[in-house]
Amino acid sequence: MRLLNVKTLRLEEYITHEVPRYSILSHRWEDQEVTFQNLTSGQYRHLRGWQKILGCCKVSRQEGFTHTWIDSCCIDKSSSAELSEAINSMFMWYQNAGVCYVYLSDVSSISDFSRSQWFTRGWSLQELIAPDVVVFLDSNWREMGSKASLMPTVSNVTGIDEGVLGSLRPRQNISDTLRQQSVASKLSWAASRTTTRIEDGAYCLLGLFDVNMPLLYGEGEKAFRRLQREIMNESDDESIFCWAFTDERFTGSFTGLLAGSPRVFKGLNDMRFDRELQGSVQNEIEISKNRVQMHVSTLGTPRSHAELLFSIRRVLDPRVSLFSTAYGEDGRDLKVFDAVISVLQCRVQLGRVVLLLVNNESGSFTRYHFDGHLYFIEDCVSLPPPQKVQILLERRRHQDAISPIPSVRMVSRVSRLGYRLWATSTAIRPDSGQKHTWWLEARGGRGFLLFENRHQPKWLSCAIFYQYEPNENHLKLHFGSVDEDFMPDDAKAAALSAEYRDIRELSQLNSRQKSGEELVLKVRMHPHWCELILVAKH
Repeated sequence: MRLLNVKTLRLEEYITHEVPRYSILSHRWEDQEVTFQNLTSGQYRHLRGWQKILGCCKVSRQEGFTHTWIDSCCIDKSSSAELSEAINSMFMWYQNAGVCYVYLSDVSSISDFSRSQWFTRGWSLQELIAPDVVVFLDSNWREMGSKASLMPTVSNVTGIDEGVLGSLRPRQNISDTLRQQSVASKLSWAASRTTTRIEDGAYCLLGLFDVNMPLLYGEGEKAFRRLQREIMNESDDESIFCWAFTDERFTGSFTGLLAGSPRVFKGLNDMRFDRELQGSVQNEIEISKNRVQMHVSTLGTPRSHAELLFSIRRVLDPRVSLFSTAYGEDGRDLKVFDAVISVLQCRVQLGRVVLLLVNNESGSFTRYHFDGHLYFIEDCVSLPPPQKVQILLERRRHQDAISPIPSVRMVSRVSRLGYRLWATSTAIRPDSGQKHTWWLEARGGRGFLLFENRHQPKWLSCAIFYQYEPNENHLKLHFGSVDEDFMPDDAKAAALSAEYRDIRELSQLNSRQKSGEELVLKVRMHPHWCELILVAKH
């Protein structure tokens, strides 16, 4: 371990059993940080990061420390071997530090404390949890408080229980405390955090799960899937499979059990793995290549057990049942009725988590995402004994890419002029929190919408016909006014038409009415989905 002498400002190397008592710095990387190469070459005094090093050394000397560790200058990042060793050891280094100083360069007073960008960074998660003593310093190196004194605020900002942060952990080994938390809960702490490199989103979590793995920068999201496999090798916690897409684009898609990033665990900090649910069945997760064998209780399909759908509810919104969703918002999605309801051995407050699985041709199950939510089954339902099933861990992109259903978001801003959506060829789902906005569930990639105006007879009805292929970013539109007795083919021939084959900022079609008013259809293309905005001018 390489430490910085706070008096001589020189680097010193120590083997494990000779490491002196040291402080450690947690901070956000900014412009002109002092690196190992800068410090050893003597070319650092002109860099802004030098003041950060001086500040840390000054505070450390005042508290009686002779050495400190700062990641920017104590690691030779030009050596891949040293960088890998440091990242795999970093949790332990923070855990063993006498104190961790958190320097908040964007905070000048305690009123700004909870808004610091430090709370949004991936690496700062372990730097908060691992040390027993954490002291927060503002931009002028003044102490604002400690992890213990600011515990309620820190817990509220991070979503981490106070018992994990340390107030209920008098000198208990933090590794033991973390082992009592579910995998999903720990991943939820990282759900809203970001890292500069995609791979670091996984590497910064190694210490939280007490696993090690080599660093392969350039592998992208594969790093997080490798991390999950390492976790599964050490734990039988099924909550690692308790995630859901929060993006509507992936409604109706098929995936394996492994998640693509910590983001899909957002809001699941209360998830827990309950070994008592196993009963007499030993829960052993067996991994072989791209499949996992595990014990789950299966309840058949919604088609055969429709009455159970009332007792299956959303984890993050228990007021909504699978019944109301399947028969209400998404009644056209017939695939959901043939998915097997599978109950995992992990809990939320009101019941056990369920996944929807579909049998594929290879004899394994694939996970089906009916909508962007995770569901649980209420405790009042009796479950059959668990049985062993085989489920795909990953759905290979080169074979079976995740293909979201064609997703079109329709925004209508013409209601004040008397227009309303009168008819549509597809099921629609209201966009939560957005008035007069819907998602169009066009399973075949095409459909139409008809708007009529009951308050202004001189304004003709208008129709939008669309054909959308999201994987190719291809949208074809027909738009214009129509008579009450219109026929779809006639309307297409007479209407304005446009075709989009790439991502554009914003474009529009204008349809002038006989009375002189104008209807405008604005089009915005996004990767894998598009947005239609209908407005009126007069």
